[in-house]
Amino acid sequence: MHSRHKLILSLLILSFSLPSLFAQIDRASLNGTVTDPSGAVIPGVRVRAVSTETGTGREVVTNQQGIYAIPALPVGGYTIVFSRDGFETVRNEGVVVRVGQMLTLDARMKVAAQATTVEVKSTAPLLDRNSAEMAGVVGGAAIEDLPVNGRNWANLLVLAPGAIDDGGGNQRTIRFAGRARDDNNYMFDGVDATGIQEQAQKSTTRLQVSEDAVDEYRVNSALYDAEYGAGAGGQVDIVTKSGTNQFHGDLFEFLRNSALDSRSFLDIDPDPTVTGPTKVPPFRLNQFGGSFGGPIAKDQTFFFVNYEGIRQFRGQTQHAFVPSASLDAQIMVTSPQMAPIVQAFPAGQVSTCTFNPGPPCQDIDEYTHLGAIQIREDSTMFRVDHKFSDKTQFYLRGVYDNSFTTAPLNNLFDLQQINTHPQNYALSLTHTFLPNVFNEVKFGLNRAPFHNPQVGAFSQNYSVSTDNFEGLNNNSTDHEVGTTFGYIDNLTIQHGRHTFKLGGEVRRIWLNQGQTKNTG
Repeated sequence: MHSRHKLILSLLILSFSLPSLFAQIDRASLNGTVTDPSGAVIPGVRVRAVSTETGTGREVVTNQQGIYAIPALPVGGYTIVFSRDGFETVRNEGVVVRVGQMLTLDARMKVAAQATTVEVKSTAPLLDRNSAEMAGVVGGAAIEDLPVNGRNWANLLVLAPGAIDDGGGNQRTIRFAGRARDDNNYMFDGVDATGIQEQAQKSTTRLQVSEDAVDEYRVNSALYDAEYGAGAGGQVDIVTKSGTNQFHGDLFEFLRNSALDSRSFLDIDPDPTVTGPTKVPPFRLNQFGGSFGGPIAKDQTFFFVNYEGIRQFRGQTQHAFVPSASLDAQIMVTSPQMAPIVQAFPAGQVSTCTFNPGPPCQDIDEYTHLGAIQIREDSTMFRVDHKFSDKTQFYLRGVYDNSFTTAPLNNLFDLQQINTHPQNYALSLTHTFLPNVFNEVKFGLNRAPFHNPQVGAFSQNYSVSTDNFEGLNNNSTDHEVGTTFGYIDNLTIQHGRHTFKLGGEVRRIWLNQGQTKNTG
């Protein structure tokens, strides 16, 4: 207990010693100073931020130093209104705040003999005077307009400063500022969204969350605050879309096939007179989905739902070396106990003597056939936002992805299957206790079950490995089932020229991992 008290005291001292405004991870913060034309500060000014999409708003009052701070604003466009009796009302329209930003918007108010409003239709870019982070935001325009093969949102991580990609363009190939891949930390709406056994989700999980469900996301590559602490690499936080006061929806379908594909070198049959002419391996890709959102109660309750699916079949020419018919006959005569092994190999189609005449080639044939990589994935997302009052807001969001992949494990008939269905749920409640005291409570559930069966064509309880022929494998399954539960509380207090943030996260991690083998 003594050590725990010392830790809590140290954290409090550290929190109050930092005179900067911390933004909630999945939201934004706005601050500034209100002055009159002479430069003197104006206390008691009401500063109200009203969302242009939902009509919901937050209001604070400038303190004795003329300073205001609005923490934890949902991302999007706002109208910021400054008002006080005896001064002209200043109305700033088209103010856009991005995820994780801590922006400054100052205002200058003139003395007015009667009620007057000054409207600012367009404002200069807001300044971030509060952070030295090396970070970038991938906004909605980039997500919607940039072409992304496979519609994997992670491809756009390469746009962040400090990003390095070794070619795959996904969570398993992109790292930041020289850190390792497993140093990266992923969050959805401020709650944990990483893999459990490894930080990145498995490469076969192409969607995890649909691009159409992503509002924007921020990547902090270096110099970020202590609020990010689950990994020392890049901090990636995705903000999901929410409903607005207008109904919006979309449907899409993407189709690709092999009609115009050309053959690769490996698709050319070594001896068409024996096996027949080689055709282009079939390829079929369908990616489809849609989203819909809008108001349940105008200016108060909103919903958003999204679905995206992938169906892919890709043929792959496989070349395997197998025992020749003459070698099979010799083994059956001299070693009949090896019959199950010999019979597990298919009959070859072409002798390797065709390419390499001589005695060493007489016992090896080549077997060519068509393998297939198949992908089936379905990603769904729902979100409900509700405003109890201007002081209290709530949202519930869920993401569920079901992915199944099967692919050749070797050049014969063995298959590798990957069955994974990551899930992520978040519940958030925010409340303004006083104009200068704001609190946010969150609960997050992140689950990443991963099953990797290896289905061998060899039915025996052992495997066979040789230097000259394709190996034979039996069945086995790798299980990785991880779950995290996160409890988060953030308290923001404005005092004088300083804004302090105290908070913490308690995260419980479960990981069940093991491997089973078929022994029958």
